[in-house]
Amino acid sequence: KLILAGKKSRLLHHIFQRTGVTPDVVMSRPRFLRTFLLTSMEIQLEAEAEQAAAARERQRQAQAARSRRR
Repeated sequence: KLILAGKKSRLLHHIFQRTGVTPDVVMSRPRFLRTFLLTSMEIQLEAEAEQAAAARERQRQAQAARSRRR
């Protein structure tokens, strides 16, 4: 539930899980680099969410097409 507490915490969690870079290391970086790391992860998560939504929509359409054939 802590990870759901805030945007920055969530991004730090994903950075740690995917790269092994701990939050204290990210937060100790210069402001520009820290901002880059957090924004980069945010963009990646958004892209993954869009891909997942598109995959769900393709699956829904395929199921609807199969239902119409019956």
